Amino acid sequence: MGEIECCLLKREQEAELSTIKADTSKARSCTTSKDTEETFKELIKSFPFSSDRMKKRRDSLELFSYSSGHKLEGLVLVEKQVYLNGEVYTGFIYKKTGLREYKGMLQYEDGGIYEGHFLKGKENGKGRRLFSKFGMYTGNFLSGKFNGYGKYCGSKGEKYEGTWKDGVPSGDGSEILEDGQRYTGQYKEGLKSGEGTLHWPDGSYYVGKFKHGKVEGTGRKVWKSGKVYEGSWLSEKEHGYGKLTNPNGSVYEGLFSNGLKHGLGKLVLYIYSCFLVQMVIPMKEIG
Repeated sequence: MGEIECCLLKREQEAELSTIKADTSKARSCTTSKDTEETFKELIKSFPFSSDRMKKRRDSLELFSYSSGHKLEGLVLVEKQVYLNGEVYTGFIYKKTGLREYKGMLQYEDGGIYEGHFLKGKENGKGRRLFSKFGMYTGNFLSGKFNGYGKYCGSKGEKYEGTWKDGVPSGDGSEILEDGQRYTGQYKEGLKSGEGTLHWPDGSYYVGKFKHGKVEGTGRKVWKSGKVYEGSWLSEKEHGYGKLTNPNGSVYEGLFSNGLKHGLGKLVLYIYSCFLVQMVIPMKEIG
């Protein structure tokens, strides 16, 4: 494909994305469930596509065919196709196979909607999916699943933006939970895993390692009260060797078990501003 053809194809793809963005101008920020619900209802009203919108898709297909040099003569534009499982489709199909191809809009049996690119009958490429309970995903798809970069916004304020694999977060991303927690870091198979930073609504935060969705490994947590712990964690509790600094200035450095001081450690107590007491003592489950 030559440079000019590549530019034309890129413009066509950008025009398609701008159309999707225009349709969801209220829901892009995903600030409230009401905004997402209104977008969903507006999209339902436009289904199947109007004749004007169908014409635009036919024109875009011709531009794609011309600019890319691909022969897409086998594509047929259908206004409404109803499947045995209750799904309804409007868009392009290959006449020979009857499979969804290129671009279209699919309404699922549960009332959810997908609009975007298809390949061999599956959602594939750039698109967006609105769920029947007013959650929305916008981004890349592969064989019907979220894959690559995308953004999900739920009806209760939860959000995730980053990379996906096989329908779940995987790689680098950022997340806002329903209770106000904010996380930025790495994911594996849908769970926090690797390096990351977690903020709580009260101002406390943790920077360090995660495993299977939990704080685990080495890291540092700062509480709203000013207490600071830096060291090893297991299942979101201080476990192993670490250093705990309290707001009153006292410091314990040593072993922890299940969130409590336990084992050999060093305790530094500040009695007065000019006195310092330092002790090396075995600690047993002292909170």
